[in-house]
Amino acid sequence: YYPEDDADTKRAGGWHFGYPSFTAARFTEVCQAVYDNGGFVALVHPKSEGYITSDDPADAYFMDGIAIEVFYTYFTTRDGWQTKANHKLWTDMMKAGYKVYATAGNDEHDMPSDKAVSVIYSAERNATAWVQQLRKGQFVAGGVGVRSAMGDTMMGGTTSFQGKRFTFSVGDFHTSLLDPTHTYRADVYDQNGVVFSQEVSATETTYMAFDADNASNYYYIEIYDVTADSMIAIGNPIWNEK
Repeated sequence: YYPEDDADTKRAGGWHFGYPSFTAARFTEVCQAVYDNGGFVALVHPKSEGYITSDDPADAYFMDGIAIEVFYTYFTTRDGWQTKANHKLWTDMMKAGYKVYATAGNDEHDMPSDKAVSVIYSAERNATAWVQQLRKGQFVAGGVGVRSAMGDTMMGGTTSFQGKRFTFSVGDFHTSLLDPTHTYRADVYDQNGVVFSQEVSATETTYMAFDADNASNYYYIEIYDVTADSMIAIGNPIWNEK
């Protein structure tokens, strides 16, 4: 990439990484090698910059456990251009049966930012522990603490929904998103749309549960700022093992 001290290049918008060309088969091999060595792969804003032009979700699938960067640069409603196409790609891939995660990235490159963050709950404060949580799908795309379980199976996992209750909590709003005067809502989705909806507190943790429907292929949670008319977080799915 261009040197960080090349101010003229940065001002011209040219400071960026250069990427080699890959076939889909070769990229799948690269992804597998990353996972075999303990790593994690996220496809960064694949639709909003035209990296993946096909509308066939199969053309964006390389292996289970990869993430699609849904939130790009900053949070916006799912109808905004920064999120809309990436969100649709992710949900289309889910409906097609692919087990892929949603993530968020601020894309600042040269500085930290809270414009778009992912939330990870971890007992240890280090990169190795965080990557392990990413590999499990136990993280949230967006700055809200969402945790879910189906029986003993946590967010990101797969288990039978038969005879079980879906339990989840919403809290720990990041300061960049928190406005105590706003109304917030948690929506639970399966492949057909919203199956459960409830208002949640921005300042206290809200706990919810309902009986799972074995006809659902998966459940995931979106957090919506009703006042701002904006989706602000996505909890990763739990899949039904039928």
